[in-house]
Amino acid sequence: MADYGVMMSFDDAVIWIEECAPPGDRKDRAIARLKYERDKSVPVKPRFHKGQYGKKYDYHTCGKCGTIVYVVNDYCPQCGRMIGWDRIRTMTGEKEDG
Repeated sequence: MADYGVMMSFDDAVIWIEECAPPGDRKDRAIARLKYERDKSVPVKPRFHKGQYGKKYDYHTCGKCGTIVYVVNDYCPQCGRMIGWDRIRTMTGEKEDG
């Protein structure tokens, strides 16, 4: 078996668990948890929804679960996924210069 340091890639971690962990439900849960954590750290693009009564009522939802997210959120409050905003955000929703 290779000598792994403190940090290893996702693929190396799965191989390590498969080689070292005893077979059973705990091994499968450990691999599923690794995949969940990896997927959660990949940013998801928010969906934009135009407000019915004007720009003041525009809002964004999480691209994964559909929960409303605000411009101050870096992560979805429901599913925990990182929100991958495509530009610099301000409280007014306008793009900052600079």
